[in-house]
Amino acid sequence: MIVRRVLFVAIGSLGDVDPYLAIAQALIRRGHRATIASLDRHERAIRSVGAEFAHAQPDCLPDSPEDLIRKAFSEPGQALRALVRELVLDQLDASFAAALPLVRTHDIAVLHPSAVGAGLAAETLQRPWLGTVISPSALRSTRAPSVQPLPIQLRGASPSAVNSYFAELMMPWHAARARIGLPPRPARFMAIAPLGTLGLFSRHFAADPGDWPQDLSIVGFCRHVPDADPDEWRRALAFLSAGPPPVIFTQGSHSPSLGDRFFRASLQAARQHGLRALLIGRTATELGVAEGTQFACFARLPYGLAFLHARAVVTHAGMGTLARAIEAGRPILAVPSAVLDQPDNAYRANRLGVAPVLPLSRYDDRNAAAALAHLLGEPRYGEAARRMCAAMAQDGDGATAAADAILAAIDRRPPRLGMGRA
Repeated sequence: MIVRRVLFVAIGSLGDVDPYLAIAQALIRRGHRATIASLDRHERAIRSVGAEFAHAQPDCLPDSPEDLIRKAFSEPGQALRALVRELVLDQLDASFAAALPLVRTHDIAVLHPSAVGAGLAAETLQRPWLGTVISPSALRSTRAPSVQPLPIQLRGASPSAVNSYFAELMMPWHAARARIGLPPRPARFMAIAPLGTLGLFSRHFAADPGDWPQDLSIVGFCRHVPDADPDEWRRALAFLSAGPPPVIFTQGSHSPSLGDRFFRASLQAARQHGLRALLIGRTATELGVAEGTQFACFARLPYGLAFLHARAVVTHAGMGTLARAIEAGRPILAVPSAVLDQPDNAYRANRLGVAPVLPLSRYDDRNAAAALAHLLGEPRYGEAARRMCAAMAQDGDGATAAADAILAAIDRRPPRLGMGRA
């Protein structure tokens, strides 16, 4: 057997990295080698699955002004500029430099949509690479357009004004191509991979409307189940066994300080209805509350395990968290912020009948209590979730399918796109 070296480049939160951990594990089990280039904060998680870790670019999030984080997670439409421009495109020189030696020494690169610098490196070196999309919101469609909040200044604007805004947003990409020596290309080609794109989501969650890229392969959700901290999991099991199934509340792997408002409102709503509550993402000390038999707080728990014990799940509708909740067959309350894919994921879950939607901007004690009463009083949400769970089980293991596609793509060479200066 020829041992292949596969490079993954994923920029973002742990939720962005998680699918690649599962695919790396599938490759490693077959005797291949996997490297995941990401932010330094994810090194421990990456090494825990047996993959090699590589630095992808500076980690902007911890040192960014608080208003950047708050803007990205709370102001509709501003997430696009805050996350795409300031946290990705403005880091192109660093991410390109970090990717060059990695792309050169691996058989193929598999790139997260935010790994723009690595895409430029692969194009420069004429190395094979595959694109990936974690959620369907990244795919353009005129037949089934995704739900994306526009920046405030573009609401009701003319098509030319919208085009001008996005042209300005993408200027760092064009400037980087010029510095590298790559020929000019329209920005719409930024995420088009020469060997195709893998959709890391279930066709039962989002089917091709008929105008998605022809080289898109939807492989299914890629499930990585992290090891639980033994002490914390024992504490969780003790709480779960001490009473009826709780409602689990979480805002994902990277919720900013405004997530405290979500957790405090969640506690009040659960108390109002006499529900047990398990919070994932904040400790009791951080929230300044005392735990008891009715509620418990955890900084982190494996969603795939915890959700199986839930009466219902209240989540931000990040793709990975939402997938785990559907796979557990639990009714869901989607509480999306304005961050890129969350509104679209929530909309799709609502259309499938598994989740009512309450935007994070409206999530307070009163609205949360009313939404919980509606969710738990309507059996149709749980019934729809169980049907979706059974349908998605037919997909098989998405990580295995992705590994198959990656290995098959290694022998295919991309078309020559113009050599740059490396």
